[in-house]
Amino acid sequence: MALLGYNLFVCYVIGHGDGDLNLCDMIIEQELKKYPDGVWFKFFKARYEYVQGNLEMAIEWYTKAWQSQTQWIQFHHLCYWELMWAHCFKQDWVSARDFSDLLLHESRWSRAMYGYQKASYMCMLHDKLGSDEKKELNQLLKDIPAWKQRIAGKSIPMEKFIIKKCSRYFAQNEKLVLPAIELLYLWNGFKIIGKQIPIVESFLKLIETQEQIVETDICFPFPYDNTCLLLLLKGMCLRHMKMWEEAEECFRKVISLEKELKDDTYLPPYATYELGILQWIEGKYEKAMVTLENAKSGFKGYSLESRLHFRIHAAMADLRALRRETKGSNKSSVIDEQ
Repeated sequence: MALLGYNLFVCYVIGHGDGDLNLCDMIIEQELKKYPDGVWFKFFKARYEYVQGNLEMAIEWYTKAWQSQTQWIQFHHLCYWELMWAHCFKQDWVSARDFSDLLLHESRWSRAMYGYQKASYMCMLHDKLGSDEKKELNQLLKDIPAWKQRIAGKSIPMEKFIIKKCSRYFAQNEKLVLPAIELLYLWNGFKIIGKQIPIVESFLKLIETQEQIVETDICFPFPYDNTCLLLLLKGMCLRHMKMWEEAEECFRKVISLEKELKDDTYLPPYATYELGILQWIEGKYEKAMVTLENAKSGFKGYSLESRLHFRIHAAMADLRALRRETKGSNKSSVIDEQ
């Protein structure tokens, strides 16, 4: 169970690379043969499919896991959270909204987080919402700040972030720019959808459509913030599509606009990190290390700073290990030649 938790959750939430999926597959298949009704192994089977971008299979197994027991309601909530994201990746905003609504009304972990997740999916449906639904959305975004928690005297960073977004919604004439995709990015969702290029392409189309709206809509009083968000998300899509020059251009543009940002000051450091990962993918290890170090030490006091630092530390550790392996293999080659 510990191996499955580490390789299927920890590696994807705060790490850089994939977990050991071959090991996970072996363990899950072995345990499901022994315990075909085991809810946890059904859940891990769902997660195994999920991290590979096999969304229909993931939804099927999460549903089996959720419906196979009724005693432990918290287990249902864990399944709802995963199902919410699986439907988000499919751009099924209605189903994603419904699962976030279940979490909002049943779970006590973070009402603010669940409420904003629901609001973000409703924003994605904005033009299709009826008048009552729009009133519900507005009221929800007014209520969320009152749900903020303090743990050991400190606020939860993600809750602080979403409360700022609630204020932004009303400052922008009751609009937000692709809030569900912004959350998807912050929860490391591109690592999942990047396994399925058709899904990435569909997100890119959505982002490019929103770019045109932001360029022409005078109701957005945060033009640079919204443009930089879209550039970061676009760069992520292009990187996974192996359009590396175009992705680098997006990331560098975000970094260059740092001083123009009013609110979303987290975007340049995150873009710097993503540029470092791109350089790593291209085999430019020395440049990647310098860029990642700049992402870590070159920016201070922005939203979700600790979240990014976890990613940076994980990436730098993996990159150092890779460089040591590369140097070791080069030395071995020289010895063999001699």
